[in-house]
Amino acid sequence: IPPDSVSTNYEEYITFRSGRIDSSYISINAREINDIIHAKFEIVKRNDAHGTLYIEQSEEQITLSGNWTTWNGYYIVFDDTKYDFSEDVLDIHYEVYASEEAYDNNEDPIIIADFKIYPEQTGNGTITYNDVIYNIEFHYTATATIEANGKSTTINLYQ
Repeated sequence: IPPDSVSTNYEEYITFRSGRIDSSYISINAREINDIIHAKFEIVKRNDAHGTLYIEQSEEQITLSGNWTTWNGYYIVFDDTKYDFSEDVLDIHYEVYASEEAYDNNEDPIIIADFKIYPEQTGNGTITYNDVIYNIEFHYTATATIEANGKSTTINLYQ
């Protein structure tokens, strides 16, 4: 394998005290072309969750795109999610569909999310669900304030 490319597989098995086994399989392929690293991660979980993530990294930014199917069939598309080194900000965009078939049939997503996250662990953004736009403000205290239709609530992000 040339030094500017990598191809590897990773498997993980966890056995819980109850005897239940959880596992993950990840295939990683990466290469550098014109000073940009291109990486592809194919991930399969034992619970049928799976997806493909693409990462491109240059000196200016890291970009993530791809898809993820949850254990219960929801299909999530990551598109144009990027971390800009010069601005030190993470822009996140994803859409959630009822299924991969719904996405393939150009059905409307169930959820659309757009966020900006800053280094001091603050940020803001929106989630659109059932035609309602929820404005979200992330606070450095690991809380977030969610506002919609003139009402707001603050939640702890780690509970």
